[in-house]
Amino acid sequence: MSSAFEFRIKADSRHARSAFETFNWLTITTQFADRAGKVFLGALIEEAPKRTGKMAKSIRYMRNTRPKSVLMTWFSRSPYVNYVIHGTVGGQDIYPVNANALHWCDASGGDIFAMHVIRGATPKNNFPGRVAERLTPALVMSYKHVLGEEFK
Repeated sequence: MSSAFEFRIKADSRHARSAFETFNWLTITTQFADRAGKVFLGALIEEAPKRTGKMAKSIRYMRNTRPKSVLMTWFSRSPYVNYVIHGTVGGQDIYPVNANALHWCDASGGDIFAMHVIRGATPKNNFPGRVAERLTPALVMSYKHVLGEEFK
């Protein structure tokens, strides 16, 4: 024998509508996500390394809403963002692919050409992790406050 439990709230014109009937989780959560998403985005841009500023300027926020979930995503289309966040292993050989030589400029602006270089390791800079660690507790408390206000 199976058992089930159902909880239903029905409107009755003779009684005031309950908080559960007027509560719209998706609308409240979507509005909160958009506000929190912008705060988090600003913190990510502020914390991102800014040697040229390109990566910081490329960071974006996107919200994906479904009937039972709201997904908040921050991303960058910068081709090197993963190498900055996760770092790289040293000792990699680099050869020219679509050119006769590798080319870059030194600190004084002089041209440097090479047929081969050995790249050193890049230390990781997990700036998104630091932002999440710093802001997540406040965002969770803020969300709890928003939900609590709905039932007052």
